[in-house]
Amino acid sequence: METKLGFMDASSVEIQRVHRLEKKESEPRPILARFCEKFLSLARRLKDSNYKIYQDLPYKIVQRRKRLMATFKKAKGNKIPAAFSKAQPDKLFARTLVM
Repeated sequence: METKLGFMDASSVEIQRVHRLEKKESEPRPILARFCEKFLSLARRLKDSNYKIYQDLPYKIVQRRKRLMATFKKAKGNKIPAAFSKAQPDKLFARTLVM
C-alpha cells in the first residue's frame, strides 16, 4: 500500500477479510480483500502495474453497468462529468452542459 498506492499510514489500516480465489491455469491466484472505500480512489495509481482494485458488486449490477459503459465513456470523452451512483451502483449520472 505504501509503495504502490502512496498510502503512508498502511499499518493502521484494518483489513476486515481476505481470501484467495480459484486459481486459473497460468495466472497467479487473485486475492479478495475487504478494505474501506478510500482505497478505491487510489486505484488509478495502479494503472500500469500488475495490481488491480475493483468494487465487489453483485453480478446483476455488473451486467447493468456494462450496458451503460459505452454511454459513460462517450460522456467522459466529451468532457461531460459522469459517474455511477454510490447509493444505486447501477445508475449512471451525467451532467449535461447548457449554454
